[in-house]
Amino acid sequence: MAQPWLFFLGFAFVFSVLFSKTWRVNKIFHNPNKFTRLKVAPKDVILPMVILMTINIILLASWTIISPLKFVRTPDGTMD
Repeated sequence: MAQPWLFFLGFAFVFSVLFSKTWRVNKIFHNPNKFTRLKVAPKDVILPMVILMTINIILLASWTIISPLKFVRTPDGTMD
């Protein structure tokens, strides 16, 4: 059950970081006052990442509790 957790958390982490950076650049370039500095706080960038990771952890935990993966060995019919 560790493989889906690591895959989905890794994907969510990378996606949320890229999304946060893109959102930050978008906020800077779409500033209505073009000649003033726009300060983007770290909490503005971390918030989308935390939200996406929390949703992902809730979904993975519910999947693990409701229907965990089970290892089933099926013979393929060949002899060693």
